[in-house]
Amino acid sequence: MVSCADKSEFSQWRGPDRNGKYPQTGLLKQWPDDGPELLWSFEGLGEGHGSPGIAEDRLYILGMPDTTGIIYCFDLMGDLLWQKDYGPEWHTNYTGPRSTPTITDGLLYFVSGQGVAFCMDAKNGDVIWKIDMFENYGAQGTSWGIAESPLLDGDRIILTPGGQEHNVVALDRFSGELIWSGSGNGEQSAYCSPIMVEHNDARLIVTMTAESILGIDAVDGKTLWRIPHNQGN
Repeated sequence: MVSCADKSEFSQWRGPDRNGKYPQTGLLKQWPDDGPELLWSFEGLGEGHGSPGIAEDRLYILGMPDTTGIIYCFDLMGDLLWQKDYGPEWHTNYTGPRSTPTITDGLLYFVSGQGVAFCMDAKNGDVIWKIDMFENYGAQGTSWGIAESPLLDGDRIILTPGGQEHNVVALDRFSGELIWSGSGNGEQSAYCSPIMVEHNDARLIVTMTAESILGIDAVDGKTLWRIPHNQGN
């Protein structure tokens, strides 16, 4: 689960700082022999590889019951509050969505396996804006679809389309307008989500592309350093 008890309005992949650390207290020190009690379950989400996001006592998760992606919203008792079809999903191999929703201030963000980034109203799933990263930013296709969970940076959303010109981009999270675009090393995106690192009074976006680990200035998108990894994407 991707939740933060003391920031109930905010949720993203791997926790508030994207490092797998969570501030919850009072957790079980040891599970019962038969595991924790199952409180509820839901059948029929379809295929998918992302994690749920939890904010404001709502749980959001993506699924693909056929070839169409659906976002589901539950309350914490497991009651389905709404579901919305958001269009074609990745169904060529390892089928289903890969993204974990990022949620803040009543808005949620995710990227489909087909490379479409969405901003939705968290109350009802209405689309506020969407951007096709292939059409708008010349994203380079990968063998197993786009696998990225958007990074929140204040009023910006950070995405990695890959490609020569718009390798990493920052969008206005309210409108979807492009704020800056960085060329990185001009490679395909990888199956990776960016993180934010603060070091020596600098704020860096660190992410991986097909053959590089990149350190990018969060202010303007300039590549500050690159480490080749030569492992493919």
